[in-house]
Amino acid sequence: MGIFGLNQKEKKIWSSILPGDRARMFLKESRGKAFETIVSEINDTSIFLRTPLVGNAYLELPLKLKVNLEIDVCTLKKGKAVFISQVRGQEWLKENLIRIACPKKIKWLNMRRAYRICVSLAAEFCFVDKEKSLGDLQIEPPFYKAEIRNISEGGALVVVEKISCVNLGDFMNIKIEISPGNTWKARAKVVHIELSQAKYGLGIQWAALKESQSKALNHFLAPYLKEKPAG
Repeated sequence: MGIFGLNQKEKKIWSSILPGDRARMFLKESRGKAFETIVSEINDTSIFLRTPLVGNAYLELPLKLKVNLEIDVCTLKKGKAVFISQVRGQEWLKENLIRIACPKKIKWLNMRRAYRICVSLAAEFCFVDKEKSLGDLQIEPPFYKAEIRNISEGGALVVVEKISCVNLGDFMNIKIEISPGNTWKARAKVVHIELSQAKYGLGIQWAALKESQSKALNHFLAPYLKEKPAG
């Protein structure tokens, strides 16, 4: 049925997706882990995503295995086209592309509410028990050095060398160097895990920021938000 089975709003969302757009695949059978990829081709009936790399090899599935996917595609309109699909292993094509049929439903996720600023900031974090006092933000061994790639009022993307102990829902104390000699600490929850060769991208969400923490974060973000694209 393809795009002809979508309503007008959904057709506009589907049509907003372009080759080269960044995408993420969430395999529900893999505990919600996300695999980064890009859109190679899209037409009225299908979207073709490049097969993600896991280490130095392409992600593979047994031919007869059926997997449930949640796909989100970052478009030029500063939002995400989000849909759910199901594919079999044989649709992992020889050209290292995955063919996914146009879904029956597709929705738009507006990202402007928590506009993310692209940055490159040094950070350190350690995992903590979710019951640990929010007032205790000490970074204790074992801790990990990381890089903040983007940040917003709601959370951040943390890039770190691969570690074996991270799971969705884990809590961390994190310290970010927002300017030379000036650090900002917070408690955060891991809400996304992205695999990209030798590194993890951890999508984190701030947990119960105090007024002083929010004020310091907003002060850091303010100059960037003034430059935010209009429209």
